[in-house]
Amino acid sequence: YGVTNPTKAGTYTIAVTTTKDPDAATDSVTIQAADPAKLAIDVNALDEDASKDGTQVTAGSSKSVTVKLTDQYGNEANAASAITVKLSDTAGFEGSGTIAGGSSSTTISWDVPQKVGTYTLTAEDVTEGVATKMQAASVSVEVIAAAPTKADITGPGYLDVNQEGTYTITLKDANDNVAKASSDLS
Repeated sequence: YGVTNPTKAGTYTIAVTTTKDPDAATDSVTIQAADPAKLAIDVNALDEDASKDGTQVTAGSSKSVTVKLTDQYGNEANAASAITVKLSDTAGFEGSGTIAGGSSSTTISWDVPQKVGTYTLTAEDVTEGVATKMQAASVSVEVIAAAPTKADITGPGYLDVNQEGTYTITLKDANDNVAKASSDLS
C-alpha cells in the first residue's frame, strides 16, 4: 500500500498492523518543508482588532510587517540564498528588506496611510540576477481612524435672543479622519 505524505511539515507517527499480528508497529517520520516558492505576509501580527473580520490597522501609525518565505503548501521554508523583498501599498508606500540565506523571514517597517480606507499591501521578490523569483503576496488591510484628538463644531454662527440652533460636533483624529469616542460622551 502507498502512503500519501501530508502537506503540512511536522513529525507524524505511522502505525502498521496486519490481520495476523494486531499489535501495531509504530515509527515516526518527519516531513520537511518543500523548496521555497512564495512570499507570505503575516497579517495576524498586524491586526489590531482580532474580534472583527479582516485586518485593521490605525491610520498614520508605523507597523513592523513580517514577510515569510513558504513552500507551495504554506510551510515556512528557508532561503538558499538572499532574497530582496519590496513591500508596497496602494497609497504609494515602498520599503524593502532581505531574507538572508538560511533564514525564512524579514521584517520591514511600514508607514500606514494617514487616511482611512481599504488598501492592498504587497510583498514581491525583487532580487536581481536570478532566473526564478518567489510568487508575490498581497493582503487587504482596513486603515481605521486613530483616537480622537480634536472636535469640529458646526452650526449657526449667530442667534437672536430666544432663538434655538442646532450644532454638530464631529470628533477627528490627528489626520482629520472622523473618529469614534471610546466611551459615551454626555
